[in-house]
Amino acid sequence: ASTADIVLLSACSFLGNVGKAVTGFGMAIVFLFVWNVVEVFGYDGDFKYAVFIQSLALFCIQPLALYNAQVIKNAYRDILLLFIPITLISTPLGQLLNEFVPTKTIQAVAGVLVA
Repeated sequence: ASTADIVLLSACSFLGNVGKAVTGFGMAIVFLFVWNVVEVFGYDGDFKYAVFIQSLALFCIQPLALYNAQVIKNAYRDILLLFIPITLISTPLGQLLNEFVPTKTIQAVAGVLVA
């Protein structure tokens, strides 16, 4: 990775985590928003690598987020029992989608869904 990649992805991770700290959600939204703004101004990076780094950054912050939310005390067991299997199924499906669908199509659909 180039120095520009490292700086951009670090800034995206930092700002994404600031967004999550302020709102409690939206790390990926802020991360990819910053990425796309920089891309509009001519940066030519690998979007799939950015998604990987965003996923890694979110994975790293999860233990602290779960601790701060006091999940054991505040979680609804029924929702967790539904959410965990859905996550285990949808995560590999999302990865397959990432492999077989053009990146620009995924960006367009995600842009419409977020807007």
